[in-house]
Amino acid sequence: MGQYLSVGIVTRLSVLKKEMEKGKIEQAEVFEQLENTLYFPIDIYDVTENDNAIILTLKNDVFMSELLSFLRKFYKIMYPDKEYTTERDEVIEKLRTSLPADWMDIAENKSFCFFQKDKYGASDKLYFEKDFKPSVRVHYDGISLSTEGKIFMEEYGRQFNFVKYCMKAAFKEFAIAGALRVYITG
Repeated sequence: MGQYLSVGIVTRLSVLKKEMEKGKIEQAEVFEQLENTLYFPIDIYDVTENDNAIILTLKNDVFMSELLSFLRKFYKIMYPDKEYTTERDEVIEKLRTSLPADWMDIAENKSFCFFQKDKYGASDKLYFEKDFKPSVRVHYDGISLSTEGKIFMEEYGRQFNFVKYCMKAAFKEFAIAGALRVYITG
C-alpha cells in the first residue's frame, strides 16, 4: 500500500499531557499553536480532558448543521468532472436521508471512498522553540473527503498548513472549514 494525499475533516484531536509536562508546555500555548500554526479554531471544538490527554471534539451543532451544505460546495469544486458525479451525489443523498447521529457510522462503514473514517492520517507535531524542542504530537481522528494519487514527501508541514489556510478562506462561510486538514495517509 502506498501513501496518498488526502483532505479530511478532523472530528477529534488530542495532545498527551505527559508530552506537555515533559516540555513544560501550557494548554494555552498548545491552543495558540493549534490556531495560529495548524489553523484549527478552538471555538468549533468542545474541549475536555482526562488523566492522559486534552481532547478537542468537533461540536455536534457545527458538524450536523453544516456538513451537508459544506459537502455540496466542496465536492462540486473538488470533483467537477462527470466521472465523479454519481459517487459524490450518492454520498450527499445517503447523508441527507440518514439521521445526523448516524453520519459517523456511515464514515466508519467505509461505504464511500469520498466519505470514510481514516485511521492512517494519525498525527502532526507542534514545535515550541527554534531547535524543535520542546514539541508535542497532535493525534487526529477524522473523515477523509478526498484521497488521490500516490505521494512521497520528506517535508510537507508548511505546504499543507498553507493549503489548509487557503481552504479555510475559500469556504469561510462554513465554520466546519476550520476542521479541514490536508495530510498524507497510508
